[in-house]
Amino acid sequence: MMKNILRYTIALILAGISLPACQQILTDANRDEIASELRDQADEILESLNEGDTATFFTYFSDQFTLISGGEKKVTDPESRTQWMAAAGAYIAGTEETAYSIEDLWIEVYAHTSANACYDWVSTTTFENDSSHHVRAATTCSMILEKGMWKIKHAHISGIKD
Repeated sequence: MMKNILRYTIALILAGISLPACQQILTDANRDEIASELRDQADEILESLNEGDTATFFTYFSDQFTLISGGEKKVTDPESRTQWMAAAGAYIAGTEETAYSIEDLWIEVYAHTSANACYDWVSTTTFENDSSHHVRAATTCSMILEKGMWKIKHAHISGIKD
């Protein structure tokens, strides 16, 4: 009996020593590299939006992404995800006079496979009479590294009044 207890105790001690050694250490250099990748990706996302390229735009979302927008729109299951993608795709493709930009991008890297990107999402619509309308939204995207590509796992969007 004591022999078994001793074996389990030794196994637990070794596991406690081994597991932390197996974890990848996130250095400042790693954080900077990941943040740089995510900044570049933000530019790619904007480019796809401004070109109306919804196929590319949607590649930046995880297959299981969730979204909450202003407390009114919730994407939490396959059906609502499909509906949102169809509506967003139609809107993006049909708004040639709308330009998208990101301001105040802030990235917090938590691990080699997870980070948050926070920013003000700005869309500017220019009308035929050269007047324009700006919409600003505070956005937080939880990002995960999925199959070698950073993907949006969850987005929370809240309108901001200028």
